Amino acid sequence: MQEFTIFSNLHQPLLKKIREIAHQILSLELKAEVKRERFYWGNYWIPLSFSIFEGKNAGRCIPWLFQIGINIRVLNSGNWPVITDILRHEIAHLITFLEYPDCPRPHGVEFNQICLKYFSKEVAKASINLEEIFNQKDQEQIEKTISKVQKLFSLAQSSNNHEALLAIQKANQILLQFNINLDIMSEDQTYMLSVISGKRCQEKHQAIAKIIQEFYVAPIFSHAKNKFFLHVVGSKANVQFADYLAVYLDRELERLWEITKGSKKTTIRAKNSFFRGIAVGFLKKMSDDKANLAGVFIKEEKMQLATVLKNQEKELLKHLDRAFPKRRSSFSQSITDHSWSEVGKSAGEKLSFNRPLENNNTKSGPLYFLK
Repeated sequence: MQEFTIFSNLHQPLLKKIREIAHQILSLELKAEVKRERFYWGNYWIPLSFSIFEGKNAGRCIPWLFQIGINIRVLNSGNWPVITDILRHEIAHLITFLEYPDCPRPHGVEFNQICLKYFSKEVAKASINLEEIFNQKDQEQIEKTISKVQKLFSLAQSSNNHEALLAIQKANQILLQFNINLDIMSEDQTYMLSVISGKRCQEKHQAIAKIIQEFYVAPIFSHAKNKFFLHVVGSKANVQFADYLAVYLDRELERLWEITKGSKKTTIRAKNSFFRGIAVGFLKKMSDDKANLAGVFIKEEKMQLATVLKNQEKELLKHLDRAFPKRRSSFSQSITDHSWSEVGKSAGEKLSFNRPLENNNTKSGPLYFLK
């Protein structure tokens, strides 16, 4: 199951509470000095960020990014004692990484030693999964509560001001009590997924990023020690499609290069230029296709199309600002072998995909049929 990082304005109060609990654990239980978004460990100030995600595990630690995440279903349960134990478990993973950076096993001897030193055997469990937190009765209760809140929101539209006010107050009380004001109550969310990672970012990955950004997602590169990540940001449906597309292109671009070069002796510059050319050719193809499509529309349809595209660009920018408020361009400016670049451009203009994606979210894009 994929693990999507989720961003929403409604998450901010909960992220603040998660941060406060984690800081208390670090300062009171690990005796670490904490300042803002860092804690002091091993003669270094270690950055620490928090995220909310959707996936199969209750929590996660991404040590090379110094990030701890809590599953959105766990947060929706409002079970803060369990959430606190999950934070302890994930903090133990981070401390293990800091103390034993070459530790190969996530729940090995070193991890258990850290847990026993600072926490307990319970925290050292090899896995804290959602089945241990939820049972069928709990889930039914959550669904009933959500249904009740939705009915109260309907009453809040009443022309009777007194009735509307009482409905809003009651709904807010329930939301605060059960802590379910996240993805269940809001569709305005941003999703992020890491689609490619490796030791070194290459021109092929830069080309893939330029291609997939044509499909209503924003590609973002991030780097850790001896590792890079290509993330995509956008609506959930578009991010899922971009994940499929990135994996496909990762294989397909290599295949095209092997076929094109044949038995010729080539250089790294030639290969990089070929991949760069593929991106240029594909983007030209997309631009020509859009121009041809607009050419068959009447004036009113063209105006509607322009409005839709403008709204989609605004929506994508909002997703990007929410996930990465501080960012910079990372596309390379390497020296190009123009002959191989032209060969790649020709291949890019012929590049095709066969998988359709039906997007049921009308805000995030049209129905894609890539042929």
